[in-house]
Amino acid sequence: MAFYPREVGEETKELKSEGWEVFQKDKFVWTKIAKHLEREKDIWSRYATYRTPNIEAELVRHHLAASYACKALALDFDQVQALIHAYAERNASAHSSLETLIEERRWADLARTLREDLDNLRR
Repeated sequence: MAFYPREVGEETKELKSEGWEVFQKDKFVWTKIAKHLEREKDIWSRYATYRTPNIEAELVRHHLAASYACKALALDFDQVQALIHAYAERNASAHSSLETLIEERRWADLARTLREDLDNLRR
């Protein structure tokens, strides 16, 4: 299995792993899921450590969905989390300059940067 958002979404939907709907959201990408996992991290840590029964599933729904998906797809949850966070970090650093150019409406600089990136990819 390829570890791409679309494939994970399709496979979890097909398997109907618990929480699979999380992976069906509009334009699901690892960067977005990493942000959700980061927000839920402290609560999930307490839940996972103490198996606290009174924690509402909604508070850790992305962790639960990801862990159920990993179980259904026979993937190690800790390794998958590490991959998701590593991808999100790399993605943020790779795209931060583009976001700045867009926010500052520096269209000529944006066009030049994209052209240079495209030229570099072709080499």
